[in-house]
Amino acid sequence: MVDRSGEISGADVAGKDVKEKRSGFLSSWLHPAPAVTALKSAKKQIRSELLLSRGDPHFEGWYRAGLELCGMNDNPTRKERFYNLVQFFRQALSLEGAVAECGLWRGFSSFLLCRCAQSIRPGFKGEDYHAFDSFQGLPDPEPEDGISPKKLDSVRSKFTGSLEEVRRALADFPSIIYHAGWIPGTFDGLPERNYKFVHVDLDLHRPTRAAFDYFYPRMAPQGILICDDYASPGWPGAKKAVDDFCREKGLSALVLSTGQAVILGPYASGPLS
Repeated sequence: MVDRSGEISGADVAGKDVKEKRSGFLSSWLHPAPAVTALKSAKKQIRSELLLSRGDPHFEGWYRAGLELCGMNDNPTRKERFYNLVQFFRQALSLEGAVAECGLWRGFSSFLLCRCAQSIRPGFKGEDYHAFDSFQGLPDPEPEDGISPKKLDSVRSKFTGSLEEVRRALADFPSIIYHAGWIPGTFDGLPERNYKFVHVDLDLHRPTRAAFDYFYPRMAPQGILICDDYASPGWPGAKKAVDDFCREKGLSALVLSTGQAVILGPYASGPLS
């Protein structure tokens, strides 16, 4: 388990100003008073937040190491998206509950999250971290996904990472629990537990909706649930899944300029609207 006795905000970011900007932007939303005002404030500040990765030497090191381990290329959009992911993860580390990632591809985002946890608890080896993936690529899409049959094979092959590849990338974290199989089938029979942080990167409509249906009722108060693909033009099904879920549950998502959608776990302060 991650040590929750230490300070989470600003533990690994260089410079007092960077710490205060990041902490203020996230904390004002994660502890809404009122929620609507906090959401508006967070959206205004997100543009300056995107620049903060340049002043975070720890994140920069994790990011470069992860790219090399996972055989991935750098690009500005990817870097800022994952920087935001890590900052929200920091905020959740002080909560009670497990961590889950759905959709690992080559393990890059899990590598970043585990390095972040390890920076706060040096002995962290992946305890209470759950990794869900088919490790066979993507399932069959639905009409909501807008993927033509001609593109299906290329999409499947591009986003396939084997379990062996992912284990190698995450070798420093041998306690990670891997759940290999198709979602939602891999959720069947899981022990009941609360989750403080869940990252959903499943691309397609059906598994994204299934992940939200499963994890949201099990989120710890003020736990954080993030959809990576929400505003990605290549994955319209993920956006529809989140939009439909939020409408049915009376929730509002914080949509980041990097394309992710973020919602808090239930009972934190009532539905955000």
